[in-house]
Amino acid sequence: MQCPHQKALARQYQPLPTLWARLEDAPGRWESFRHLQAQAGAVPVTKRSGKQRVIHFRFACHKSLRHVVDQVAFLSLLSSDWARAYYDRQRARGHSHYQALRALGAKWLKIIFVMWHRHVPYDEQYHLATMTREQLQQRQKTIA
Repeated sequence: MQCPHQKALARQYQPLPTLWARLEDAPGRWESFRHLQAQAGAVPVTKRSGKQRVIHFRFACHKSLRHVVDQVAFLSLLSSDWARAYYDRQRARGHSHYQALRALGAKWLKIIFVMWHRHVPYDEQYHLATMTREQLQQRQKTIA
């Protein structure tokens, strides 16, 4: 349930122009969605040495891009059911608010990267259908 203050915040601040400005108009700049996520600081750094593996916060990144991605993720909680459900699942797994927001931001960056390369607008219904299809494929793999 949204309070009037949250709705006013969502209407007042639209971070998408800032996001597009931070991404710049260079299609070849990002090699993959994973590269974009790393540059935006939306995914942690994993260091491996022998049998040890350490995962920690990514400090080396485009900080203004990370900030606007966090804002996009936060505002999507107010208008997107799948985003709210994903955030809630992350919180249920024991992630902090900011860790869950960064994970949601990483999801949005993947979606944005695909939209950018395919030159298509975002369609919530198409995204929900794609998520359902992927979940069914994963279930079939675990059954087989």
